[in-house]
Amino acid sequence: MVVCLTVFAGTALVIHSVESLINNGCDEVVLETETTNEAALRLYENLGFARHKRLLKYYLNGVDAFRLKLWLRFPAVIRERGKMSLMESLQLDLPQEQPKA
Repeated sequence: MVVCLTVFAGTALVIHSVESLINNGCDEVVLETETTNEAALRLYENLGFARHKRLLKYYLNGVDAFRLKLWLRFPAVIRERGKMSLMESLQLDLPQEQPKA
């Protein structure tokens, strides 16, 4: 029972924190956690965080970390494209290959 309460408390705390950040106009949330902390990674990823970067020997004990990000708002350029899908929007920003002569 204690384990379940801890899991729900951790999730509730993260959700409350993210809601507070949204209400204060933040665009993204960035955090780091040890690559070996599977419970934390599962919690954050279940809430929509994505692994952004691996940080080698980030902690004093020599363990690597993952930097995780949660984007709270789409960039203005994507919002302006209206009904276009996110994938279509992103493809428009990619450099186009030049035909070979």
